[in-house]
Amino acid sequence: MLMFAAALLASASVSAAPGPKPVGACAWGKLSAPEQTQILDAYHEDRGAGLVVLMSMETQVAAAIAACAPGSQAPAVFLHRALWAEMTQQGAVRELAAHGVQRATLDAAWTAAPAARTCLRNRLGPTFGVRTPDCKDYVEVDMAKALKLTQPDAEMQASIFYLARAEGELAESVIANSPFD
Repeated sequence: MLMFAAALLASASVSAAPGPKPVGACAWGKLSAPEQTQILDAYHEDRGAGLVVLMSMETQVAAAIAACAPGSQAPAVFLHRALWAEMTQQGAVRELAAHGVQRATLDAAWTAAPAARTCLRNRLGPTFGVRTPDCKDYVEVDMAKALKLTQPDAEMQASIFYLARAEGELAESVIANSPFD
């Protein structure tokens, strides 16, 4: 288990090399534009509602994941978590666009904060069954505040984006380190 944890954290901290799209982003891209809009419209009302709509599309989600992770023996929960994290990031980005914040700004802040990324991954590690050094700091809030957003809703969406980003990277690490047929 410790070897798996070390591999998971090490691979999550390596910047993405050119190659195939992460499973979450790939699967999101396999959903049709109307399906994505339906999900994001529900997200606008409530983030949980966006997830409910996404998961109600069982057939489309299964096909998208199968197309993006062919032969993966990763537990289905991690394949789904990668997609859920991508959906949440897309929803937060859409909400933040109304406040003039673009994805590139969020990504740049993420890249510029390696200690915050490590802290978030450590805090989320136990939800992936991985023991990680404790981190109780709410660094995603600090990262959101650094964007100097004037609306509390926008700060909350930025915080949600960073949590989803960390969760997505952890899910992608589990998937990448799982056997394939």
